[in-house]
Amino acid sequence: MRIQSIDYLRGLMSLSIVFYHFTTSFTGWGQNDSGAILGRLGVYAVSAFYIISGMALYLAHKNDCWSVKGYFIFVARRFLRLAPVYWLALLVFTVFAYQYWGGFSIDVWKYTQNILLIFGLTNPTEYLIMGGWSIGNEIVFYLFFPALILMTRNKYLLFLLLLLSLGLFGYCTVSYLDATKGIAEQWSEYIRPINQIYFFMFGIVVAKFLLPQVGRNKVSLSILIALSFVAFILYPVTGNQINIITGVNKVFFTAITLFVCVLFFLVGDYESIKPLHVIFKFLGNVSYPLYLLHGVSFSYFQKLVFYKGISDSELLGYGFVLLVILLITSWLCHVGIEKPIVRFSKRLKITKKPTSQLI
Repeated sequence: MRIQSIDYLRGLMSLSIVFYHFTTSFTGWGQNDSGAILGRLGVYAVSAFYIISGMALYLAHKNDCWSVKGYFIFVARRFLRLAPVYWLALLVFTVFAYQYWGGFSIDVWKYTQNILLIFGLTNPTEYLIMGGWSIGNEIVFYLFFPALILMTRNKYLLFLLLLLSLGLFGYCTVSYLDATKGIAEQWSEYIRPINQIYFFMFGIVVAKFLLPQVGRNKVSLSILIALSFVAFILYPVTGNQINIITGVNKVFFTAITLFVCVLFFLVGDYESIKPLHVIFKFLGNVSYPLYLLHGVSFSYFQKLVFYKGISDSELLGYGFVLLVILLITSWLCHVGIEKPIVRFSKRLKITKKPTSQLI
C-alpha cells in the first residue's frame, strides 16, 4: 500500500533542502546556523527522509516472504530505483567539471563508488553529488532492511528493535560527536550510516504500530502539524549546527521531526482538498530528482548567472526562474526515468504470503 501524505512530506523536505543550499551558496544566510529555520531544515529534512523511507518500505514489504533470492531481488529493485537519476546527476556534474575546472580528471575509484552507490559502505565522504551522502546511507540501510522488518513480526524482536534504535540514538546523541567542535570539522563522522540509521529504524517501528490509525481525524492532525512546525522554528537555540545534533537539543529536534513524520503518516492524504493534494503530490513525485539535480544546477547558475554585487531582487528573480526550470526538469526525470524504472523493477517480484503464514 502507499500513503500519499508521507510523499507530500518528502516533497516539502526536498524543496526545503533546495532553499537551504541556495541561500547558503549565494547569500551565506543560514549557513551552519542552528538559529535559522533553513539551517535547521538543512539538517533535519534529511533525517525526515530516512524516517519516511523506513515507513514507506515497511508499507511496501510488510507482507513479503523473505528468502535469499528475495533479499537480492529487493536490493536490486532499490538500486534500480535510486541509480538512474543519480547517474544523470553524475553525468551533468562531470560535464560541468570538464567545462569549468581546469585540469579536471576522473578519479576512477571515486567514480566507481558513485556509479555503484557504494560509498556509504566504503567511504561516505566520496560522494560527488551535493547531498549524495544520504543516498549512500540509504543503500546501507537497504542491506539491513529485511532483517529489520522480520524483527517487526515478533513482539520480542520488535521490542529489541526499538531498544536497539533508541540505544544507537542515545549513543550518537551523547558520545558520537564532539559538541565543542563545529559540524564542518566533524562532517565525515556526522554523515556515516551509524549516525543516521536509527531514523530509518524509527520509521519502520512507528509504521508498524500506527498503520491501523491512518486517515482518522485529519483536521486535528493538520492543526498539530502546523503547531509542530511552529515549535520547530521557535525552539530557542543558536550558533553552529552542532548545537542541534548533540545533547538535549538533538533530543528535541529528533522528537519533533519524528512527530511531524508520524502526523503526516496518519493523515493519509488530502484528496478532499484537491488543489493542496495536486501541489503536494507533484512535489512528492519530483522530490528525488529535485534533490539530486539541484546541486549541479547551482554550479551552472554560479558560473552563468550569479555575479558579485548582484542585488537581492535580481537574485530572487533569477532564483525563481531556476526553481521553475528545476521543477520542470525533475518532472521530466520522474516521467521519463523513474516511472519506466519502477514499471520494470516490478517484474522482479518478491513472494508474498498471507499474514498468518509470515515468519
